[in-house]
Amino acid sequence: MIDVRSKNAQKAIQLHIDSRDRLLRVALLVSDHPPLAQSAIHDAVAAENEKIASVADSLRQGNKFPNLNN
Repeated sequence: MIDVRSKNAQKAIQLHIDSRDRLLRVALLVSDHPPLAQSAIHDAVAAENEKIASVADSLRQGNKFPNLNN
């Protein structure tokens, strides 16, 4: 079980919230263009999932929470 009080857990939770916010913005931007919407949302979801998986792998290896501003 993850201790949600830990700094890494709090950062991971914030990453998830930020990710969902970005995906919602993409969906809203392309909502007027249905043919583009499915592809754009799929690409955005894939990118966010990659970022989250990378952070999770890094934390599992005992590393500090990575700098995501790069």
